[in-house]
Amino acid sequence: MQRMHRLSLSAGLILLFCTSVVSTGSAALLRPNDTREYPDISAFANGYQSYAYNAQTQTGVFKLANVPFLLTSGTTPSGGFVESNINATANNIQSETLTAVLDKNGNLMSSPLNSFQVYGTVNIGGQTYTGLLLSGTPTAFGSQTLKPMVNNEDLFDLTLKITGGTLASLYGSDAYIRVTSEANSTFDGVFTSDFSSEKVLTNTHPVALLNSPSPVPEPAALFVLLACGAGLFYRGRRRIAPSDLTA
Repeated sequence: MQRMHRLSLSAGLILLFCTSVVSTGSAALLRPNDTREYPDISAFANGYQSYAYNAQTQTGVFKLANVPFLLTSGTTPSGGFVESNINATANNIQSETLTAVLDKNGNLMSSPLNSFQVYGTVNIGGQTYTGLLLSGTPTAFGSQTLKPMVNNEDLFDLTLKITGGTLASLYGSDAYIRVTSEANSTFDGVFTSDFSSEKVLTNTHPVALLNSPSPVPEPAALFVLLACGAGLFYRGRRRIAPSDLTA
């Protein structure tokens, strides 16, 4: 209860900051005001993110790994959510991993390393899906640093071309993933140096393939409000993983 209270208080403070401060940092999320679609895979526990930059090739490798724990398949007539726990497979695999190769400006590059995979077991409407739940190839990459307005948080997002998995038929051809780095982030809005973060929350849902917007050199106040609103939206949808309750 105390943790949930702190989350609610933090959300209120975030909104206060967003309505009073205009960021001067970069703002290039693909979907700054994303709307929720279903199914939606939430992953959080044991999450970390890293980025390693190679000055010689002027490219960097963005990686993340965490544990999927919840699939939301829709809403109830009363306004609640239809949710299913994601558990380990029979051979004890429960993981989500993503790799994206970026240029020095943070744009996705074509590379055989680009990948996305989710493993686990989940029951939806009486049907069990297990093993490789979802796989895909990143098709675009975006980012938004919220520091110093919002503690130490940063946002990243990607569009994905779905390539397989037992849930592939429920997702269609394209998907969207929002990444929220919630602790110890060293990202400063540039992609010419290494950075990392911990407690990485992701949400992955189906979406029609989007065209990436043109980079915005300096965000206007309205754009910042939209970006902050998106952060609150994803924070509000989060469900705390059991392993995180003792953190």
